[in-house]
Amino acid sequence: MKNYVAVIGQGGAAYRNALAALCADVLLLPPAEGMDPRVASHPDMLMTVWGQDVVMPASYAARADVRPILDTLCRRCGVRVITTEISPGSVYPHDVVCNSLLFGGDLYGKLTALAPEIRQLAVRDGRKAVDVAQGYAGCSALACGDVLLTADPSIRDAVCACGGDVLFLSPGGIRLPGYDTGFIGGAGGYADGHAVFFGDVRGHPDGDRIAQTLAARGIVCHCLGERELTDFGGIKFFFCRADLPLSEKCGTMRIDSQREVIL
Repeated sequence: MKNYVAVIGQGGAAYRNALAALCADVLLLPPAEGMDPRVASHPDMLMTVWGQDVVMPASYAARADVRPILDTLCRRCGVRVITTEISPGSVYPHDVVCNSLLFGGDLYGKLTALAPEIRQLAVRDGRKAVDVAQGYAGCSALACGDVLLTADPSIRDAVCACGGDVLFLSPGGIRLPGYDTGFIGGAGGYADGHAVFFGDVRGHPDGDRIAQTLAARGIVCHCLGERELTDFGGIKFFFCRADLPLSEKCGTMRIDSQREVIL
């Protein structure tokens, strides 16, 4: 995983060194204004990653403490950041503007609450956009290659209806500071045959099933620490592209009359 940059929220800072041992770099997102402070820096609440495209609120992307993070992702990973003028709020469903799940090339989420720019990416690439009852789709599921881990029945049913493979988990077993329980998508991330978790997956009620499912697919499981799984908003991995010159900077271009892509 040394060819990847990892993006995490402030809550995962205690795991930064352990994660840095696996990756090329680790970037911490600052909290967004107007959101519930308990989840205000969670990557799964602040961005949707669609290949090289990243959708996030314009008000957040423009901040002085966020621009260096985006600049790093642009220069090292060739990321294109698409901004939405919709700013996330502090209560549901206004806080799930960028909270979506990509699995099997298709988009899952509460479509009426998602930023239209995210839905447009599915249209652009000819992929399905599947509406699910769970607005926190990105938090509630973790895509690990060709298998999806989730404890949410609406996501399970939608993915299975599209022919996807789901490991359905028991609820609970994941800590989310300030809440009764957390979600598997917020407790880890996946890239290039590696699943990385905040805490020890074996402490989950279905820890053995998770470990066996991943091992059967040749996926290497990394547990950052011995504590119970904790939801810090997930880990977003970005591949470092060797063909990008280090001097390349982010610029801007229009994709239509209202929205920008930051390159």
